[in-house]
Amino acid sequence: MSPDDIDRILASEIGIAPSPAFTASVMRAIERETRTLPPLAFPWRQALPGWVALVACLVAGSVGIAGDGPVQALQTWLAGLSAKASTLQLHWVALSILVTALSLMTASTFVRRRAHSWEGGTAGR
Repeated sequence: MSPDDIDRILASEIGIAPSPAFTASVMRAIERETRTLPPLAFPWRQALPGWVALVACLVAGSVGIAGDGPVQALQTWLAGLSAKASTLQLHWVALSILVTALSLMTASTFVRRRAHSWEGGTAGR
């Protein structure tokens, strides 16, 4: 093959197109995938710490702008509440409720992760 033949081939306007059967099979595969995939859900549980931090920053900023008056009132209210709770021994009840809630949340997180790994795993493939 001479360089002139190569130049002639490269200069020609030969259109390359896939066959209609190939295009149809690709489109069927795409439509099948779109029907089987669930829609993406917003990750509310992962976004919750960010929202809590945002609210805390907004509250702290508004308290800082308002001055020390609300802070002093909040501290005296919390001190009074703490004194009442310590006379009734409620701090132990609060601690036990907190420990129970944390242990239940930890256990449910592990159960959900394990169930999710079984659903999306390679079992049955």
